[in-house]
Amino acid sequence: VLGFTLVWPSVFLAAFGLLRPRGLRILAFAAIMFVLLQAYSGPLVCCHGRFFISAAVVAAPIVGALLRWRHKSVRAILILVVLVGCISALSAVAFRINGSIFAFGSEMSVHRSVFDLDNQKSVFSMDSIERLTANNPSLRDAMRRFDELVPSSAVVAACLGPDVYEYPLFGEGLTRTIIPVNSFLNGIQAVPSAANYLVYSADCPLDMDTSSDLFLGKDWYLRQLH
Repeated sequence: VLGFTLVWPSVFLAAFGLLRPRGLRILAFAAIMFVLLQAYSGPLVCCHGRFFISAAVVAAPIVGALLRWRHKSVRAILILVVLVGCISALSAVAFRINGSIFAFGSEMSVHRSVFDLDNQKSVFSMDSIERLTANNPSLRDAMRRFDELVPSSAVVAACLGPDVYEYPLFGEGLTRTIIPVNSFLNGIQAVPSAANYLVYSADCPLDMDTSSDLFLGKDWYLRQLH
């Protein structure tokens, strides 16, 4: 809200020479050129919009000149804009998807495959697994079963996909030892002899018979080694 109602109006006012000092035009043109160049620098990809946030480095300082205006109508508009911006910011924090402070229901269907928008729980009523998988709930059942089946003091070798995080596997109190075997630099490593269990995903190229391993959920499997 503040970007479209405060920052960018300040940029265009400075670009047309309506804000002083005149040197602000340099910042204004820099912000406009940055956005235009960024928009045409490559194809649109997921989350591409976050690259434009860097324009704030040269755009946001211009707001200071606008805030110095003493005209009553301008001051009234600025107060209204800042008030709306504060309400927007507070609501974004209080009702964040899968991290809401308050419980609420929703009829939204956007991103239904990723986010459970029909029944938003308060983050304070979630257990540890729910909080750790808030943005990837498809892993929740697999992690719950892993936590139930693997002793809290176990040594576990992990071979999971590149977009999967291992830190929930440590368990409450971080008592398990987790040894990743899919090295970023050297590829798949041998399962260490000290490991009691092996947890892996279906896309992990393990050279072993996995037909008898326990299915945890999603594409996760568990093997007891010794």
